[in-house]
Amino acid sequence: MYTLVYTLLKMKVETKPFSILDELKTERDIDGFIQAAIEDARDDTDPSILIYCLGVAAQARGLLQTAKAAKVNRTGLYRFRRRSQIQHGE
Repeated sequence: MYTLVYTLLKMKVETKPFSILDELKTERDIDGFIQAAIEDARDDTDPSILIYCLGVAAQARGLLQTAKAAKVNRTGLYRFRRRSQIQHGE
């Protein structure tokens, strides 16, 4: 048993950073992500995760495109996205 544990501890495990943005490639992916965030938010009393997810979705769609569609200025959307990132330690 000791030999197995020692061998496992010596093994190098390669990892790579995970970004949900890499997974949100289509509108269907983004819509599913938002729906999951809304469902999770119903069970949680902290709305910050929903706000964070909306910021991620805006970034996945493109912040400029999202700002135009929402009829808000781009600077305000960038600030919103940055605040949601800070709240969640990005």
